[in-house]
Amino acid sequence: MKKKLIAAAIATAIITPLAAQASGSGPTVYGKLHVTVDNLDRDSNAGDYWQVESRASRLGFKGSEDLGNGLSAIYKMEFEVDVDGDDADNITARNQYVGLASKSYGTILLGYHDTPYKVITGKDMFSDRIADWNKLGFTAGVKGIVEDKRAENAILYTSPKFNGVTVSAMVSPGESDADDNINDKYTSVAAKYENGPLYIGLAYEETELAGIDSASPTQDDKEKWRIYSSYKIGAFKIGGMYQDVDNESHFKEADSQAWQINGTYSFGNTALMVAYQEGEVEDDRAASAAYDSPEYDSIVVAVDHKLSKRTKLYALYTQSDTNDDAKNAASLASGSDDWDALSFGIVHKF
Repeated sequence: MKKKLIAAAIATAIITPLAAQASGSGPTVYGKLHVTVDNLDRDSNAGDYWQVESRASRLGFKGSEDLGNGLSAIYKMEFEVDVDGDDADNITARNQYVGLASKSYGTILLGYHDTPYKVITGKDMFSDRIADWNKLGFTAGVKGIVEDKRAENAILYTSPKFNGVTVSAMVSPGESDADDNINDKYTSVAAKYENGPLYIGLAYEETELAGIDSASPTQDDKEKWRIYSSYKIGAFKIGGMYQDVDNESHFKEADSQAWQINGTYSFGNTALMVAYQEGEVEDDRAASAAYDSPEYDSIVVAVDHKLSKRTKLYALYTQSDTNDDAKNAASLASGSDDWDALSFGIVHKF
């Protein structure tokens, strides 16, 4: 009965906006289907295997209402849909919010949203792929030390663009009551500068881990900052990212750094892309003396080909190597191994 109710609710959520959109009075319905066939080869016991993966496929509804005098009400409800069917949580929340937008004073949103740190400096050319810079590193295609967040209970302000500069700030106070779990608290600020072919983004973020006492002898708030820049010259585009984290994984005396340089060459409907990334954890805790410097380096090469404005195919190869400290079972990068992957993907937007 519960599954039938969920199915009925989803069907209603899809059909109602479509009918309203057809009449010109409702929200925009949009989405993206992104599925890959991957071969992963890991040095660990996981070995060599094939997989089919849905990569942040999504369905969304968004719209606005003109309130006059340059002010609009805006909203979005976006869901990730696991279209390969192997996830128990087939539908999960992505950005969802309601807010006000002013041409003169900026935009304020309330809800569940990517942090400014992610939005402004998360310009990853391989976003959502197996070589997403969040997934490169110690464990094959899972999670590295480059980290982007989507915050619960978010209050987000974004300024209008002024001389190419846009500023964004978010606070997420966390909650603890009968109806809400205790959530992490976020403070995230970022600024970007755009001028023709040049893009520069700088961001800072602090995360207060739920349930951690500030007097804890071993754990503390995580602080991180990141800069990203890119420049386009004709058919070429080059970019770079650097990130520095204090209290990696919320451990005192454990820090990390990561950087990436990348490039794209486009011709016709095809783009050739390459990236190189390195990361390191500096773990100065006494218990980690024997394995205090986990490191990795990764390369990525890919080719994208657009079949239309909405559909593209791609092929990608990536390889990550880690040092002995990372492979130590008791290190902060426990479970690490050397790995490489070949990925073939199709992306369709609607």
